[in-house]
Amino acid sequence: MIDYSYAFSNKIVPLHQENGSITILSKYEPSDKIKNELQKLTDKNINVMQSPVYNFDKYFEEYYSIVETNLDIKREFEDILKSDIDTLFTYILKKAQDFLSSDIHIIGEEKSFIIKFRINSILRSFVKIDINRGESLIRIIKLKSNIDISRTLTPLEGRFDFVINSQSIDYRVSIMPTISGEKISIRILGNTRKIYTLRDIGLNCEEEKIIKEKINKNAGFILITGATGSGKSTTLFTMMHYLNDGTKNIISIEDPVEYKIDGVTQIAVSKEKNIEFHNVLRFVLRQDPQIINIGEIRDEETAKLAISSANTGHLVFSTMHTNSSVSSIQRLHDLGLEGFEVVSALSLIISQRLIRVLCPRCKQEYEVKKEILNYYGLEDKRYFKAVGCNECYGSGYITQKAVFEILVVDDNVRKLIKNGEINEDNINIRTLKQKLLDEFAKGETSIEEISKYI
Repeated sequence: MIDYSYAFSNKIVPLHQENGSITILSKYEPSDKIKNELQKLTDKNINVMQSPVYNFDKYFEEYYSIVETNLDIKREFEDILKSDIDTLFTYILKKAQDFLSSDIHIIGEEKSFIIKFRINSILRSFVKIDINRGESLIRIIKLKSNIDISRTLTPLEGRFDFVINSQSIDYRVSIMPTISGEKISIRILGNTRKIYTLRDIGLNCEEEKIIKEKINKNAGFILITGATGSGKSTTLFTMMHYLNDGTKNIISIEDPVEYKIDGVTQIAVSKEKNIEFHNVLRFVLRQDPQIINIGEIRDEETAKLAISSANTGHLVFSTMHTNSSVSSIQRLHDLGLEGFEVVSALSLIISQRLIRVLCPRCKQEYEVKKEILNYYGLEDKRYFKAVGCNECYGSGYITQKAVFEILVVDDNVRKLIKNGEINEDNINIRTLKQKLLDEFAKGETSIEEISKYI
């Protein structure tokens, strides 16, 4: 079989083979080089069929699903299909947990359902099931989530708990009606988050030292920035755990409360009940807090209250959806804060990304094209690329790691912010782009992975 990583990179998938030939379905016209590689790889004559985009994507998903590419899981799943729908439901939850998935997607098609897992930030097809099993699966998910099974034409939400390997897992369910039936998205949460140290989350010695120095202060505003799914919450709660020694009043305002933390007072935001970050924060300030976590800065009022709280002797943490430390300062300006307001309390900005780590079993050395080396300013040496094997289920990647950009707001940075002159060229930090290129140079990840972020 042509491995997943090669097929994905070159947008090809085997269609059928007979009489010493193999027919390849291709999204685009393959080069002679790819045809020659395929002939050597398969030891067969290669016939190419070009496919409309939607046909190719659908066929690729089915052919390279996790069940179809792993013989042990395929046999396991065939046995599961002989059982009842409860067994199938339990099996899907267990496999999602085995793969450390963050989400499960159940997507209706004309005559079937596709089940997908989000693994290391990438959505992978797990298996395709027939329409009857798919509809039964949706019914059982609705029942577990206390959702009326007769409601099929409106968006629905619910939650349920399930015990896997003696651990209670919390599942947040979103159901959306589509032209092909109902689509279910399930976010996998834990009643307790795994406790990490600052070193565990990927900080080096110097970064850990800087962060500990800032979060051990009695007051200040610490901002964590990055895209959705970049690991901001893990970083935030790791710092909360570090500070949570039983002697401090820590209050966390979240939307929603996804993980329960002993020793921290957690409050859920609710738009329907008019419980929003800014009005909750006003009441929290009367609760004698020392440390306040504001789940996200979304508006001017919340931003100004966060700054004000830090200026009145509180240590305040929050997050924003921005791409870098410098752009988060611009975002605060856009929300209506003046430079002098920002610098009055802001002490540290952490910007981060999550990248996939190459599978050590199958990663392969290769020569990077000169134009790519020149474009990124890389040293002319050999680097590593993703390949794919049974260990990584054909993806070429085995886990994820966080990469950090850390900006200490010192006197120089304050002056630049006040004067509206701050940019990446006049602050003395190693930027996210540089840190990501470091990971590629060390053989930790691929150029394809980091190019998504730089």
